Parts: sequence; structure tokens; C-alpha cells
Amino acid sequence: MITTFMYMSDVSAMVLVVFYLPICIGVIWLVNRSLKKGLLGTWIRRVLLACLSIVMFLLPTWDAILGKYYLDKFCEGDGGTYLNRSERVAGIYFDERPRDDIAKAFLKRGFDFIEMGQEGDYFRYFLNKNLNLTSIKVTTLLSKYIIAYESSRTRVGPNYLNITVANQFLEHMGSKERLGGFRNYQMYTRLDKTWEGIGALQSTRCTDITKFNTQDKFQKKTKYLDIVANIKD
Repeated sequence: MITTFMYMSDVSAMVLVVFYLPICIGVIWLVNRSLKKGLLGTWIRRVLLACLSIVMFLLPTWDAILGKYYLDKFCEGDGGTYLNRSERVAGIYFDERPRDDIAKAFLKRGFDFIEMGQEGDYFRYFLNKNLNLTSIKVTTLLSKYIIAYESSRTRVGPNYLNITVANQFLEHMGSKERLGGFRNYQMYTRLDKTWEGIGALQSTRCTDITKFNTQDKFQKKTKYLDIVANIKD
């Protein structure tokens, strides 16, 4: 659930409304009833009930509210498509079993060649004049860059919040420099974490948030590949 003041999963929001809210109303009613029997004035009683209401509201939602602040900050900062340097990339290497469909899809983006395979048993793919896929078997690579991934469990932000970043990028195979990529930050609350055991853990990502997913840098996760493949020499 994406709200204006906090980020929380739909499952957690439903649990709060269906189960937690009635409990809160019942507790506040009982406390108010008890306070009325005492000697406290109306103003003091109202202040105490207001404080109790705020505490009960924040108990399950404080990290959803604070997490929204940090997630927005990360998404607005370096989230989405990024390029560290403008450089034309002629070809890229995939460290996986050769697949014609993947090779052809990436060649159509504008790359001159795509290489796949492992341990000296590689295939180099091209598109001929008729845009038909052709390949040759090679023992060495021409590609300088490989598509790599940073673990989606990489934690960022304060330790008391569950905010991570998923980062896909082009990495130079020699220097390990990252030419460009796509960052998608995500968060989940402690209440969201409760549902992990039943397979209902749901995180909020930059690309789930309306004010970000309409921005150009979040429109396409592989846009950086289109850019580097079509930079004019």
C-alpha cells in the first residue's frame, strides 16, 4: 500500500484495519471509562487519551513512516538509470549458457555483437545484413563489459530499517569499473516481515511509487543498455 505518509504492504495494512484498529478502539474506550471514574479533569483526560492513541498508532507503523522518508531520499538521489561515463559499448558478455533468443534481443538494441558461454567455449553472435542471427565459436572474448548484479539484500540506510538496493550494471571485466546500470531501492516494515513465513512478504520499491515510476529514469530497467549501445563514436 502506497500512502502519502508511509509505505506498508497491503497485507499489513489490512491486518491493521481489520484486527489492530478494533483492539485500539476497545483499549481507548476502556481507558477513557476508567479515567472518568477518577478525579482527572476533562482536559487532562483528553490529553492522556490523545497520547495513548498516538503511541498505539506508532507501535506498528513507526518504521513505515520513517522508512518512507529514507526510501524517497534514496529513490530521488541515485535511484533508477545511471551512467558513470559516456562510452559506446560495441558488445557485452553474458556468463551463461548460449541462447539465441537472448542474443538476438540484445543485438536489436544496437550492439555489434553479443558473447555467451563459459571457460573458453564461447559463442559470438551477430546480425547479418538481413537481420538474421549468425554465430561463430571462439575461444577468447572481444567484450570488455559484462552484465553483473549486486545482491538485492545489500542493506542501506539506518540499521533499524529494512531498506535494501537491487543494482544491475555493466561492469568492466578488467578494472571492475561500473559504466552504468539501474538501481531500485526497496523497503519492508517489521510487520511486513511477519508474513515472510507464509510467502506474503511484500516490499515497496521505487518503481512501485507513483511519483517515481513516472520519471524517465525509472521507465525502463535496461535503458542504460540502449544508451551505451547507441552512443555515437
